[in-house]
Order: sequence, then C-alpha cells, then structure tokens
Amino acid sequence: MVLKRLAPACLAVLLMLGALRVGAQCAEDVHTDFGYAYIVSDSGFAMFRANGREYVRFLSNPVVHNTRGEPGGFRDNDTITAINGEEATSRAAAVMLADARSAVRFEVSRGGVTLHLTVTPSLACRQSAAQTPSWLGFALSCADCEAILLSSGEKGWRFRRHPVVSRVDRASAAARAGLRVGDVLHEINGHVSLTPEAAAALARARPGERFTLAVKRNESIVRIQFIADAIGRDR
Repeated sequence: MVLKRLAPACLAVLLMLGALRVGAQCAEDVHTDFGYAYIVSDSGFAMFRANGREYVRFLSNPVVHNTRGEPGGFRDNDTITAINGEEATSRAAAVMLADARSAVRFEVSRGGVTLHLTVTPSLACRQSAAQTPSWLGFALSCADCEAILLSSGEKGWRFRRHPVVSRVDRASAAARAGLRVGDVLHEINGHVSLTPEAAAALARARPGERFTLAVKRNESIVRIQFIADAIGRDR
C-alpha cells in the first residue's frame, strides 16, 4: 500500500512510536525507536516485499517530528537524506532502517546544513503476525493521521479524519470491485474509519479474506467488496 500527500495541510505519517529499551534479543519481531515519534514523507510511502518480509520505503526524503532531543540525535524537522550511505528513498535504506539492531548512520539536513548522526535505536519485542500480510491494492491520503502499534504488536493507522483514496492498483481486486481515486473512506469491514477497530481491520487483513469498504462518492455511499490479494507490490 502507498500512502501519499493529499494537500499541503495533509500529512501521511509513518511509525516509530515510543519503544522500551530491552537488553536481550527478541524471539519474535523487533520494533525500533530512533528517538522520534513519527516521520512525514510529502510524496508518501510504498510497501514492498523482500526476504519474505514486508517493508515501507519513503517516496521523498522524510522529515522527523516529535523528537526527544537526545544529545547527538535528531531534532524536530530534520530531513533524512541518507541511511548508512544509501539514499533515504531507496529500498536498501528501508530494509536497513527496519532491520536495524545496532547503530545506524544518518545524513540529515538541518537548517540548510548537512549533518552526520550516528544513532543507536531502542528495541522492543513484539509478536509477529502468524499469517502473511495482504496487499489491499490501494493508496490512502490522510490528514491528521498517525501510525500506531496495536495491542497485538502489529502496525496500524489511526485516522482523525476520513482518509481519501489517492491511488488504486489497476491489477488489484479493489480496482476490479470498483474502488476509485477520490473515494472518501468511511467504513472498513463495518467499522467507522476513525475507530481503533477500523485500524485493526486494516492491519490484520489477510490473503483470501473478504474486505468490505464503505466510501463516499459524489455525496453517495458506495459499498465495495473484494478478496484481499496475497502479495504486496510496489508500483
């Protein structure tokens, strides 16, 4: 899934919530925390699969927000331009950031000055999903939204305003079911899109599962049903 910017005031935000520091290796998946609450990428984010896992890469150099002000660490509005020497928008950078277990070298732009930061993440264990994540085949633009960690340890999205469909993969089941760019997403599997239940429905969708959306289109509510695809694609 790709999340894109809708308008200057609309921001797509990405993960990195607060995490507890742990000393032992995690038996399951690991959540990394580099000292900021969330990231904004004006052009959005794209999900892709590599090494049997799903990753999220930036489509434009990301900007960090709500930093903790740790010595030698990030400051609010730092723009990340490179990660371990790879362009911040590359797949390689996305994999390194997600899989980091030790210090990571960041190149950042701060007030027009290029700086080099070496940041060691805090790590928190979380339980991996037992099933393969699905590919829903559409992109959402959201204003006043944020990434959260669900009680299950999965990543999810919390919307404070109804998100808008900004892109539909033409080869996806959602496209065949009639989902269109510009549709305003009001319900996800019977849950209002602003609720925690809707966030969980998005995060926990599995291949082969029937997915139901209620979208507002030209002042009418349209209901769309499709079967979630099995493999994430970055197009």
